[in-house]
Amino acid sequence: MDNWSPLPRPRCSLLMALSAKRVSLIFLGCPKNFIDSEAILANLLKGGWELVKEVEKAEIAILTTCAFIKRARKEAKEKIRELISLKKKGKIKKIIVFGCLVQAMPEELPKRFPGVDYFIGLDYIPDISNILSQGFSERIIYKKQPTYLSFERWVQTPSYAYLKISEGCSNFCAYCRIPYLRGTYRSRPIEEILKEAKEIGRMGIKEIILVSQDSTLYGTDLYSTPSLHHLLKRLAEIKEIEWLRLLYTHPAHIYPELLDVIKSEPKVLKYIDLPLQHISNKILLAMKRGYLRKDAERIIDQLREIPEMVIRTTFIVGFPGESEKDFSLLLDFIQEKRFDHIGCFTYSREKGTAAYSLPQQIPYRIKKKREKILMLCQREISRQKLKALIGKEIPVLIDCKKRDFYIGRTFRSCPEIDGYVLIKDKELKIGNIYPMRIFAASAYDLYASRSS
Repeated sequence: MDNWSPLPRPRCSLLMALSAKRVSLIFLGCPKNFIDSEAILANLLKGGWELVKEVEKAEIAILTTCAFIKRARKEAKEKIRELISLKKKGKIKKIIVFGCLVQAMPEELPKRFPGVDYFIGLDYIPDISNILSQGFSERIIYKKQPTYLSFERWVQTPSYAYLKISEGCSNFCAYCRIPYLRGTYRSRPIEEILKEAKEIGRMGIKEIILVSQDSTLYGTDLYSTPSLHHLLKRLAEIKEIEWLRLLYTHPAHIYPELLDVIKSEPKVLKYIDLPLQHISNKILLAMKRGYLRKDAERIIDQLREIPEMVIRTTFIVGFPGESEKDFSLLLDFIQEKRFDHIGCFTYSREKGTAAYSLPQQIPYRIKKKREKILMLCQREISRQKLKALIGKEIPVLIDCKKRDFYIGRTFRSCPEIDGYVLIKDKELKIGNIYPMRIFAASAYDLYASRSS
């Protein structure tokens, strides 16, 4: 692990391994896809494959794909074309496309990309090594409704690790394809998650980031009651783990016992990812989010009763029927609530979703204009919030070193999506947590030095 030096904010990572059968894995997508990629790596290693960083040095290229929105599908298709071009030049022999794009387009992909050898769906991670070694009679191998939950994985990050606590989604928001791509919601048993978390802790990793399509719904299918608070308490008992971070908490499913654990358990970071998506009641109802503005405001107030609580959220602009008044309501809300981190997406019209056939589709140029206005608003809020941290001493987890700077994070930031702390120091250990004093700030990043 000491040889790893991940770069900040990667858009496409080539996951490398130990040092015949040579394969290269190219990763696209979200943290949940990243975990799937780590599981593919573990399966390949068990099968005796040599994993290499450079695609041109491999016999086989595997691409893990995202298909959540049009932009992600476009990126995946462009990467497939690049790989086909390499294959035509004789630089690689086989191409395997894996993941959500296969689940989304099982009939179209084999016809559109005849140069790809196999299209493999989400349920077939344990079979990838055998498929590559022995071949398979069909080019496309997938299940329409995935049922898998977890596989053995090879963690690729030295300072933090994502931990998937469930798979699929049963919310069926009007704009979202996830239930159709990854199946309905299914939780992993607590004991299975704890076993994986203990293995992560034994690797020396200090931070575990819990991911799911809806973390707050965890356990309702297995234990007939929301159980995320129980899971967090058990995870906090693992002595090697120091930080526990929550992503993808659905506002409709926040509950009192969870808030109590966030407040009282020191290892549970005072950070929450709370995707609100909008604040206009008209739009929230059309999105089928399951809550209204008053509910969101109540949850935010409850969270802010917890000292030093950091709230990250996401919004969708340009949803069908979003008027100038709806967008103004959203902007006013952002200026009033002053969130620590915001992600903004323009609405992507997705076939098969309830929103696809809604009237009053918003033109692209208006969606992009609203996205720009929203993010400029948030940029100034972020600048002011980070400026207020100057002079404070805060623990910083070191993620990597890039040129002359170490790059780390406070509890306030999640890797790859939030800002970083940049430190100029002679010798820090990747994966360790150090007390740092903040001496400068930009709109999204902090600058610090080791406390004397």
